[in-house]
Amino acid sequence: MRYVLLGLLLVVSLSRQHHVLAQEQERVTDEQLWGDLYGHYYISDKLEFYGDVGLRLLLEDPSWTQLYIRPSVRYHYRPILEFHGGLGLALTNNADVQSDKLEIRPFQGVKVGWPTLGGLRLVHYVRLEERLFFFTDEAWAHDFQLRFRYRLSTKIPLRRLSQERKWFIALSGEGFGEVGPDVEERFSNRTRFSVGLGHAVNETWAVGFHVVLQQSRTGKDAVFETTDYLFQLKMRRFVARRDYRNARRGLEEQ
Repeated sequence: MRYVLLGLLLVVSLSRQHHVLAQEQERVTDEQLWGDLYGHYYISDKLEFYGDVGLRLLLEDPSWTQLYIRPSVRYHYRPILEFHGGLGLALTNNADVQSDKLEIRPFQGVKVGWPTLGGLRLVHYVRLEERLFFFTDEAWAHDFQLRFRYRLSTKIPLRRLSQERKWFIALSGEGFGEVGPDVEERFSNRTRFSVGLGHAVNETWAVGFHVVLQQSRTGKDAVFETTDYLFQLKMRRFVARRDYRNARRGLEEQ
């Protein structure tokens, strides 16, 4: 339980620090609501098809919305090593703010689950994304960007709530960085810190609620001037019974 308290204290401390900096530098602060549905299906013990669909809303301005879908595949090469690939499609409605945007995003990634410290498994996920943007108000003008992402995550089982580890705390930190020159996508460079409570409901469903602190900037040399507080509901559906091992491992498998 002490790990849970340490994780929560870390997130609260980071939130307070970013809040103070935002006040000092007059940064922009937004709140968003995210809803995500994930599906998992194993073709074999090593090959898995998965994907997610979701909706994102800006709470203070509901005219900003984003819809996305991301079919993916994962190869479980070793117990600690996985290879990922997929294609993301996202449509962003900016209303009167700027042009609406369609994004096509192939990606490739490697996930390493190592080391295990005191019963906690650290998971490293490195991903490269090829992002192609189309802007509707500019006669479908387009732009291209490469983006690198790295995420470190872990899950802490709440044994006092469930001896079968069906309840857990999920913690993660992630950094985003563009590769090459700046493009029209203004907030490509980001950092995220997340804390969430997850529950494996049964052999086919798992749910979780996450609070995410996100910092964004307009370019490599700019300061992180935009702060977003993201409230995210995740639901996972495991099609085959043997997938329940992933439900127990948690909601941060993606």
